Amino acid sequence: MLGDKFFSNFSKFIGQIRENRLNWLPVLAIILVGLLITQSLSGIGIDFSAAGIDFLAEGETSQEAGGAEEVDLSEVSHRDTELEKLIYERQSVRNYQDEEVSLDKVARILWSAVGITVDGVTGPTRAAPSAGATDPLVVYLAASNVENLEEGIYRYHPEDHRLSLSAAGDRTVELAQAGLGQAAIQEAPFSLIITADFARTTRRYGERGERYVKIEAGHAAQNANLMAENLDLSGVLIGAFHDEQVQQVMGDIPEDPLLIIPLGRRN
Repeated sequence: MLGDKFFSNFSKFIGQIRENRLNWLPVLAIILVGLLITQSLSGIGIDFSAAGIDFLAEGETSQEAGGAEEVDLSEVSHRDTELEKLIYERQSVRNYQDEEVSLDKVARILWSAVGITVDGVTGPTRAAPSAGATDPLVVYLAASNVENLEEGIYRYHPEDHRLSLSAAGDRTVELAQAGLGQAAIQEAPFSLIITADFARTTRRYGERGERYVKIEAGHAAQNANLMAENLDLSGVLIGAFHDEQVQQVMGDIPEDPLLIIPLGRRN
């Protein structure tokens, strides 16, 4: 920096004065005169700050650089479209009514997360965008009070829209314990567990692929939440849990758990 160089040279100059035992009075007089001249020049508009360097972009004013300009946006009415209404009404809900949920509603929520939609260039696409169509997400269902479905942990297969049993029996108590004792997991009639096989994406994108997988999990989770709101159900996204315990409760699954989403009709 210019300031550091100046003070370094000044220190050397003082050192030379001490070594040669020069008379201090003439030196002090020269310094004082220099300061007076600098002050006078600053008073007539000469800027000595930062060595006269202008840090603003060409044509930019200090007001613009400070971000003082503001832009007013039009009002958003949550009644204009159904999507706006769903986004507006979405809340994190942890308390649910003790009632059975239809398997049809569960199926629609599962589909909205990672289900098959239209045929794309390289094949069927998913409801949530995926980096390079690597599709690393695997969604599981923890069912405890779902119509016409035995209690247990199920894996969702989007290719043919079906479930396969991963672990039999009601696992919500163990799953809640793995989730740091969060009661919503135990009380909900069902939960979605979003997991990922990171290798599917990192094989193509390297370490950067880990970020893509987590972004995709967020897309899938928001899709599921909005579909649940559309079906008069609500939930909460939970990311605080012990990964290995969750994997064991779910039947020693190989994928890494990312999110647990308890869902049900709000109290």
